[in-house]
Amino acid sequence: MSDKKFRNENKYLISYMDYLTIHPIVANFLRRDPYCTQEGGIYEIRSLYFDSPDNVTVKDKDLGVDRRAKIRIRMYRGDPNTMFMEKKIKDNNYISKLRTNISIDEYKRIISGDYSFRGYNAELDALLIYCKNSNLKPAVIVEYDKEVFIHDASNLRITFDTNAHSWLNTIDLLAKNPIKMPIFENNSLILEIKYNYYLPSFVRSLVTPLETKRISFSKFEHCLDTIRPLDFI
Repeated sequence: MSDKKFRNENKYLISYMDYLTIHPIVANFLRRDPYCTQEGGIYEIRSLYFDSPDNVTVKDKDLGVDRRAKIRIRMYRGDPNTMFMEKKIKDNNYISKLRTNISIDEYKRIISGDYSFRGYNAELDALLIYCKNSNLKPAVIVEYDKEVFIHDASNLRITFDTNAHSWLNTIDLLAKNPIKMPIFENNSLILEIKYNYYLPSFVRSLVTPLETKRISFSKFEHCLDTIRPLDFI
C-alpha cells in the first residue's frame, strides 16, 4: 500500500511539563487512533534507517535540501509480521510516503544488502531499485513509544513520541537484548502534528506558545549523532 499525497508536518521538541499541559487538551478534543486503543494507548515502534556510506541522507537534511527522501523499515510492537518498508519524501514542510509490507525473508535479504530480487508489488520493486541506485545500507535503529490522536478535520493526526532510544550494537530489528541509549535528555519528547489542508483553530491556539520549540528534527540523524562518538558505526 502506498500514500503519495503530500501532507503538512510540524514537529516540536517539548518538555515533559509541556506534555502534561498539552496532553489532556488533545485527549479531550481528539480521539485515539484505533491501533493505540488496542495497545492501551501507546505502542512501540522500531525503525531501521538506511543511508549511503558517505551519509547523503544526513547531509541533505543538514544542507537544507528542499526535496529529500529517506528509507526505513519499520516494525510495530516487536512483531516481525508487522514489518513494512517505506520511503518518506519531504518537500519543504510537506511529506508523502511510499510504503509496502515485507516478509521476514524479504527483510533478511534487504538488510544483507541484496536488492536484486523483486517482490510481489510495484512499490517494493521501486524501493529496492532506489536503494540499489543510491547505494543505501542499514545505518541505525531507532526505538520509541508512540501515542496517536486523530480528528476528521483536515485528516488531523497528533502524536507524542516518547522514550526514544538508539540501538548501539546491532542494525537488526529482530536482535534480542540490544544495547540502547536514550536520545533525549530530561524526558524531552517529540510532538508531531500532521494535517492535509488547514490546521484547525483549536490546534493553532494550542501550539502557538510552542513555536519557539518547533524544529526540523530527524530521529534518524539524532541517533547517528548519539552513537558516532562510540564508534559503533
